[in-house]
Amino acid sequence: MKAYETGHAEPGEYLASPIYRVNFWERPAPGFAFNLDAFVLVDASGVDEVLQWAASGARGRTYEVMVEAAEEPVEPGLQIRTAALLRLAGENPNEVTRQEPPRLSPPAASPTDSARHPVP
Repeated sequence: MKAYETGHAEPGEYLASPIYRVNFWERPAPGFAFNLDAFVLVDASGVDEVLQWAASGARGRTYEVMVEAAEEPVEPGLQIRTAALLRLAGENPNEVTRQEPPRLSPPAASPTDSARHPVP
């Protein structure tokens, strides 16, 4: 992470009570896809309340907390939400992280390696 000092600026738009989203992810069994329980939170007193709600509702599940980048109406019932999301905490286990693949054999020695470290 890098931090840079910046000057104060007045935003063009300010959401006093943003809409939060919380996704709970759970794998029902090894090798199965993750199940998703998604929630929209409105009228929260702030991000601390949302983080506490998510942590208490996780029950061992992986979760992520996001804020919607634009206001979109919230109505009762299942809705398809399309606002861009900014992740505040947690992770989506479906996102692939780049990891070095397991090495099956030791790397081949270069000619300079054997000169520095002769093999007995």
